[in-house]
Amino acid sequence: MNMGGTAILSLSLLTTAAGAQIAPGSAAPSLGAAVEALEGKGYTILNIDRDDDGLEIDALTQAGARVEMLVDPSTTEILREVSDD
Repeated sequence: MNMGGTAILSLSLLTTAAGAQIAPGSAAPSLGAAVEALEGKGYTILNIDRDDDGLEIDALTQAGARVEMLVDPSTTEILREVSDD
């Protein structure tokens, strides 16, 4: 458990400080780094799913707009970001 970090790991569920939940088996060693990078850019993470192409993340921008992103978990690069109205 990382008390000062962004994510808290349990055996059955990973929950970010913002309350986003990640399904069991979808967490990767680089997941915490991706969450920290996005939260550091001002995003509020709502949900994370692992996809063959990377991490599919639902989030809120600093302005409060809801977006869907595809993030490379190894580099934390945002590969795609679209409005999720």
